Amino acid sequence: MMAGAARTSRLRLVLAGALARYPQGGGHWACFLQYILGLRDLGHDVLWLDVLVSTGTQAGDERLAQLLLKRFEQYRLRDVCALLVVDQKDEQDLRTARAYGVSKRRLAEFFRTSDLLWNFAAGVRPPRLSLFRHRVLMDGDPGHLQILTFLWASQSPQTFTLSANTGRILKGARPADLPSSSVGDNPAGSGAR
Repeated sequence: MMAGAARTSRLRLVLAGALARYPQGGGHWACFLQYILGLRDLGHDVLWLDVLVSTGTQAGDERLAQLLLKRFEQYRLRDVCALLVVDQKDEQDLRTARAYGVSKRRLAEFFRTSDLLWNFAAGVRPPRLSLFRHRVLMDGDPGHLQILTFLWASQSPQTFTLSANTGRILKGARPADLPSSSVGDNPAGSGAR
């Protein structure tokens, strides 16, 4: 921190993504780890929320849960890792999900008091999105998530995407129909294919 710089307020942040379903993805893991570690180093209260659609077997779900928790433990982050295992039909219902790492009670309290949900790759979906006062859809995989951004614009009023081709994703959509930010378009990506 620079001398004389004012320290920002501590925020309660829920970072949500999908690490449990892709345990072999080292680069995938490192991408999200940088956010968790960096925000904690800045003094923020961070919770990682992973939502895993059940593999269909208790043993498969348990194996993925233990792998995730073990990896978080390697970075002394086990206390900030929560995994919800849900059935496809349950729409991420906290009452019926199985929780690993953090109790359902602590999760409900964290959701209620969080300042912001960073929703990577649409890991948290409606109706669970409504539990968060402020939410932003963080998209780093140009393509499929721009469609969700368009459909869920009212539920995630702030969206960050790295896509240069958002307008080409939605056939027939005009640029004015797509959510945008005050940052503006990427002129370098406007002609990219």
